[in-house]
Amino acid sequence: MQVRTASSPAELRDAAWILRSRYFWWQFSARNIHAVLILLVLFSFLTISIVNRQMPKWEDMGGLLFGGAFFSLMVWYRWNKTFKKAAAALKPRSGMMLLDSDGVRTTLESGATSFVPWSSYTKCVEGKSVFVLTGSDGPTILPIDEGNRDSLRGLLQSRIAGMSAPTR
Repeated sequence: MQVRTASSPAELRDAAWILRSRYFWWQFSARNIHAVLILLVLFSFLTISIVNRQMPKWEDMGGLLFGGAFFSLMVWYRWNKTFKKAAAALKPRSGMMLLDSDGVRTTLESGATSFVPWSSYTKCVEGKSVFVLTGSDGPTILPIDEGNRDSLRGLLQSRIAGMSAPTR
């Protein structure tokens, strides 16, 4: 079976969502420590005012909420900017993949070829627009085009033991 390499931003975003670490939100919070601390102060002020049966100072609460949201959005923007830069670097590497009985052969437009046997893949996860194969040789992204989802899923289930259910 022949498929193209993943090249659209939506496919790369879907693959990045699948490949992110299970500790992604912990890491995001650690990078975003300013916003986390501001929001903790906000919730502590709110809790103290509720416990003391006083009306919260909404002007101060609004300023803290704005500061926390600002820092969170700034870190999220930087993460997305880094992702877009990495996706732009991958874009010129378009080509075709041939899924043989022995593995995945990739031929890029530049003429470079590579081969990865099925035995080196340990896990396969189905996303919205891609299948992501992971193993000892790194991830392989297989885009899902109109009508080839079921045939690709069947082929991958027969070749890779760790086939996961669709994400999201």
